[in-house]
Amino acid sequence: MINKDSFKSLEVSLERANQLIKKLNEKNEKYPGFAVGEVEYDFSKAILQEMNEALAEVLSHVSSAHFELSSKISREDMSSAIQQAYKLLYHIYDDVKQIKTEYDSADSQRISIKQLNIHLQKFTKHSEQTRDHLFDVVNTLNEPVE
Repeated sequence: MINKDSFKSLEVSLERANQLIKKLNEKNEKYPGFAVGEVEYDFSKAILQEMNEALAEVLSHVSSAHFELSSKISREDMSSAIQQAYKLLYHIYDDVKQIKTEYDSADSQRISIKQLNIHLQKFTKHSEQTRDHLFDVVNTLNEPVE
């Protein structure tokens, strides 16, 4: 069944990603346009891998609970939520790749870091909303029927 542990890995990865973004924003203020170097790039790739694995873990939990959830959540809603999560994750990958390209060519990273921040915030919000909705559904399934 879906519970708080189902989302723990994703939440930890998102926290690490948000901490990295905070660090990049602080570095970008000190060194406008040039916040990301090899160390940050490698760390961001590792976090993206964690996020991808954590998202797959969440999907595994949701898939195993789908029969119970299907009376309250349509297949289309589930598919839409999954597609949106992967679409946002793809944008984050693309932003990181763009930042690396800018690093390699010594171009300003300011706009790409801003885009990365926006996409990460959207992914975080989407994950939280989806989690909360699933918890609401699970709680209604666990309520006694009168």
